[in-house]
Amino acid sequence: MSLLGLIPSAITGIMSGIQQSAANKARKKMNRELDIQQSRLDNLFNAEYYGDYMNRADVQNLLSQARKLSEDQNRINTGIAVVSGATPETTIAMQKNISDSVGNTVGNIAANAANWKNSVLNNYLAHTSAIQDKRYDSYRNSSDMFSTFANNNLNAAAGGFTNYLLMNRANSAPRYNSYSSLSTGPTQNSTL
Repeated sequence: MSLLGLIPSAITGIMSGIQQSAANKARKKMNRELDIQQSRLDNLFNAEYYGDYMNRADVQNLLSQARKLSEDQNRINTGIAVVSGATPETTIAMQKNISDSVGNTVGNIAANAANWKNSVLNNYLAHTSAIQDKRYDSYRNSSDMFSTFANNNLNAAAGGFTNYLLMNRANSAPRYNSYSSLSTGPTQNSTL
């Protein structure tokens, strides 16, 4: 009868262990998913950051348009020079202006490459930080859960032990009955 007080604490301990095990499995699954996200992020970062910016489709399109405009303008300028009788020096000066314009376009693209790389790096750092925050929150929640489980188990054990002591004290305490003044054990039939 006195061990009945310990049963709730044993049940609480078992349930806490089951809950802790389920929480550990969920945390491990989440960590595997975060590892996959980090791996994908690393691969994307390496491809984008260390890749040649000038080989990007948008940059190649800009260079192709600049080259086409340069060729078209050179053709127009050559036609004008022939019709107007411009000297070869004038034609060369016009071609130099067009070449400088293309050079400026390439320079601007290169300047954008530095900004773009900074943007890629900042995005990578932000996403890596978010993944690390998720890991930290998971570990913190696990730690909080473990503390709660341990506290609940200690409280249940203390309560069960207290109940056990109270039950033993109640069973060994002196008893009063209506027939005699003080009795230390079970009452016996007494005559009046």
